[in-house]
Amino acid sequence: MSEIEEQLGEELATHVFVPVGVGSFAQAVNSHFRRQGRSTRVIGVEPDTAACLWKSLSGGASIAIETVPTIMAGLDCGTVSTTAWPILSKGLCASVTVSDFEAHCALVYLGSCGVSAGPCSGGPVAALRRLSPADRERLAIDWHSVIVLPCTEGARDYDIPLDVATDDPVALTQLLVQIDSAHLNEGSVPGSGDTAIARYIAAWLEHRDLECHWIETTPGRPSIVGVVRGTDGVQSITFNGHIDTVALVGYDNDPLSGTIENGKLYGRGAADMKCGVAAAMVALANSKQLALRGDVIFAGAADDLGSD
Repeated sequence: MSEIEEQLGEELATHVFVPVGVGSFAQAVNSHFRRQGRSTRVIGVEPDTAACLWKSLSGGASIAIETVPTIMAGLDCGTVSTTAWPILSKGLCASVTVSDFEAHCALVYLGSCGVSAGPCSGGPVAALRRLSPADRERLAIDWHSVIVLPCTEGARDYDIPLDVATDDPVALTQLLVQIDSAHLNEGSVPGSGDTAIARYIAAWLEHRDLECHWIETTPGRPSIVGVVRGTDGVQSITFNGHIDTVALVGYDNDPLSGTIENGKLYGRGAADMKCGVAAAMVALANSKQLALRGDVIFAGAADDLGSD
């Protein structure tokens, strides 16, 4: 905090976007910038898939959550520190979650500005960039604001994530096809399994604040269940589909292309059944706006036997 103050000189920070994780660093930032006589607004930032603070604030009490791996590995925490929780729950001005893809895009932007940083440092930049005009007005951010974005991680290698923002079922099908989810135990060449596509689906659901469950009774064969709760708990409806495919061998051209030619989408599993999975995911997300009486459930099964 002293280093930040030294760099600011005579200027006073109006806003600080701080990565949260377990909350210890965020607690220090909040305690420093919210001390008596200071009016700095502190905004917490977390990955969509590890938003233990955001979900605790939404529920009104500190809760433990199951996380899904994120490129922001230092923020992959399922429980807020018991020391940090009372301070953050009262001291933060706002809490924001961002996707891995948004953090990646923020790093690309930072790189173009000559700043070398790692994924955890991309989170605060991504959070600032995604604010709507209404968000900026609520947070009193304007051209006169002095915004601090702490860089907490140096540059490192990571797998470039896919975008989880699309709600178009065709574009979503293309993305799912591009993820290798060939069955682990089928064909002469073992596939990559369901883990990568399960992580993407979970991230897509969490980006929309949809209830998400990771079920892995067989190691390496995770299934994903998403739920939109109904108003009365009456009969539910389930969209069920398998997320794995057969082996990639024997497929002409690129089995993971997801290209569209002459109105047809190509790639392993495009028809069986990533198009159906994409449609089900979009239907689940859309149902959140309908206030239906019964639950709407999406089940992305790890094996086609589980979806029959």
